Amino acid sequence: MQLSFLATALAIVLASVEARPAGHRPPHPPHGGRHHQGGKIAIFGDYGWKGWNIPTAAQCVGLPAVGNCDPSAIASYPQGVAAQETTAKFFGQVCQKHTCNEVITTGENYNHFKVGFIEMYTAKSLQIPWSPSIGNHDIVANTSVQMELDAHKYDRRWYMPSRWYAHDVTVNDVKYHFTVLDSSPFISSYRTNPASPYYSQELINTMNATMLQEQIDFLDKSSAESDADWKFVVMHHPILSTSKNYTSSKDMGGLFQIVEKHKLTVINGHDHVLSHQQGNNTDFFTVGAGSLTAASDGNNGVYEPYIKYVAANATYADNGLALLSGTKEELVVEYYEYLKGAKTPSYTAIVKQNRQYNITI
Repeated sequence: MQLSFLATALAIVLASVEARPAGHRPPHPPHGGRHHQGGKIAIFGDYGWKGWNIPTAAQCVGLPAVGNCDPSAIASYPQGVAAQETTAKFFGQVCQKHTCNEVITTGENYNHFKVGFIEMYTAKSLQIPWSPSIGNHDIVANTSVQMELDAHKYDRRWYMPSRWYAHDVTVNDVKYHFTVLDSSPFISSYRTNPASPYYSQELINTMNATMLQEQIDFLDKSSAESDADWKFVVMHHPILSTSKNYTSSKDMGGLFQIVEKHKLTVINGHDHVLSHQQGNNTDFFTVGAGSLTAASDGNNGVYEPYIKYVAANATYADNGLALLSGTKEELVVEYYEYLKGAKTPSYTAIVKQNRQYNITI
């Protein structure tokens, strides 16, 4: 996913969205969270290509060939949009067949809210609450985060009360607690390397040590106070990645210590792939295949000891999503790959309470 080349172009995205009738407020969870009888929670990520204002060659003169001016990204735009449109339809089919009642996103949400979200995810089965997290492309311009915080004014499915937040969802009397974080501050190169496409004034001003500690403390407190049967941290960047070029547990500061302390399950995107990793008695579910995918993000389909599933091979990674359900004793995460259809999952992970894995990361 890429963002508009000019911050001014980004600033008009919401202004271009058709206004919704008065009284359309975000679907804030009631006290104690949302409750559902039946259905599953969908996980979806890295899906927002359509609506990028591609820069001209003249605008890229003198700028590094990365980010918005990356020739490969510019060349990939048609493919990215096509993949997003195809996967949006597939997402609707999966949720129609299996009854989704919530959507948790792993970031990279949209370039243009009207064409990239409202007019993209139109299936009746997707007219349910969406609880997004912020990805690195979502923070690349000074105005983009505020757009996402305000997006509920234009589509009441959207629930993002702040940059990081927590909420509960109960399905069939099983309670799930999600702490949603903004993981970009933990990537030091974003705020220290001027050549990085994510180096911006917003990062410089706000993504400091204090902000990191606030999120670590928030995750600790939120998890400690929850009485949920299953507790999660949701964020864009992975703690344990299938890609050797991206983040690892060492990049995440003190977050992983909190994950281990409270026996959390990790949900992330950023790697443009579907995968499941295990380590340190923790499960890591990567769901970043909502638009353009990358085989290299899935280690080109090569299984390492910590990789339990990856929807990739030497040259291709499939699009798709995951569905979450379970009982108080077992968590069930099902992956649906586009090429394998919406009827049955291509991979199912069963997570037990007090799990123990002989893998150290």
